[in-house]
Amino acid sequence: MKRNYGFMFSIAIVAIGFFATLTQIEGRRMNQMAVKGSFWNCNFNQTSCHFRNQYNLARFARYFNRNRPIFGKTSSLVLDLANPNVRKHPGARLISHYFPATYENACLFISYLITGYSPQAFYVIQQDKENKCIFSDENDYPTDRWRDIQLQLDLTDGDVRFFLEARYDPRDAINPGAQKRGLFAINSFAISYGQCPARDATNHCMDPLIRPDNNNNDNVVPPPDEV
Repeated sequence: MKRNYGFMFSIAIVAIGFFATLTQIEGRRMNQMAVKGSFWNCNFNQTSCHFRNQYNLARFARYFNRNRPIFGKTSSLVLDLANPNVRKHPGARLISHYFPATYENACLFISYLITGYSPQAFYVIQQDKENKCIFSDENDYPTDRWRDIQLQLDLTDGDVRFFLEARYDPRDAINPGAQKRGLFAINSFAISYGQCPARDATNHCMDPLIRPDNNNNDNVVPPPDEV
């Protein structure tokens, strides 16, 4: 009887791949390195990717212009502090949709920009069973370039969503003649399961500008894609 060694070899390769996959997943934990964009990725060049503004605060707006990029980026969600409607508020909050906790660990990739004199702080809040500040930038970095961060996520409490909060100087409430200058911008927001390749260690979380009271109080503007 002639053996089909090619078929047996194929079965062996499949088996090796199966057991290799098992070594990467321990329970519901992904042990391999996260690859940016392998699960969900948005650069805001077509839509706002379901991000929503909280209704009683300043509003981010989607920006897309190939001829006038912002420090090299043609698309982003922007909070322009020169806008009179923005100057009426002390801050802003973007709210994402929920992401499934398929595994217990994931990596959040964010590219953002803070520039000008008035911006004070940028926060990333993770919401599942409770609200957790997982990143805070007090505008201590150079303001003429985008900053790329990687935040390791613990998803053991279930599906998760995020608040991106911006705080800026409300000095025109004291001095009506003063002008707020500067902007916040988000260029990229991505999630992948696994371990962050280069976890960002610079995290000095303070109390956020607006405390999210509970999971049921969204205060956001529908529809989801209209930032």
